[in-house]
Amino acid sequence: MTPSRIQFGAPISFHYIHPPLRIGLGVVLLSIEGLWLKTRNPLYHHNAASSHKTLGIMRTIALIGVPIVLAYTVSIYWIYRGKVKLDKMSY
Repeated sequence: MTPSRIQFGAPISFHYIHPPLRIGLGVVLLSIEGLWLKTRNPLYHHNAASSHKTLGIMRTIALIGVPIVLAYTVSIYWIYRGKVKLDKMSY
């Protein structure tokens, strides 16, 4: 197996596996929340909610990650401003 196949296969497998898992998890959580709305059984509501620890971890990641992404985006736009020209070869 060549390195180029590995370089191609790793991202493709990530993009092939993870979206269905995330969509499936969303459907499961939506179903549990729907069961709670229908039955008002607190067990369903408890299973659909995140713990305080999980919410704290997500908040920490967001507080660190969002400024990094914004800084990167602004820096890339600043670096490449005015360097892209439209001509007859552009699409």
